Amino acid sequence: MKCFFYADGMRWHYKRIEEEISKYQENAATNARIAKDREEKRRTKTRIVNEACTKDSENDTNRHPTINQEPLTKNHSLNTSSPQG
Repeated sequence: MKCFFYADGMRWHYKRIEEEISKYQENAATNARIAKDREEKRRTKTRIVNEACTKDSENDTNRHPTINQEPLTKNHSLNTSSPQG
């Protein structure tokens, strides 16, 4: 047991595990800081108003009417010719 652990008073320690715990705590602190910064930016970010939501663009469809009103295909008419037989 002494080859893996060392005694520090009344406690036993394992060097590799202590290094892993220290590394985890550093990563957790870094991730917490990044998350706090990201949330702060999200809260203070000004809301971008979509152009389509403004009153000036309400009549936008009246200014630019659509020109594609007719179907592109020509097979919509009835065939009135009688079959030759």
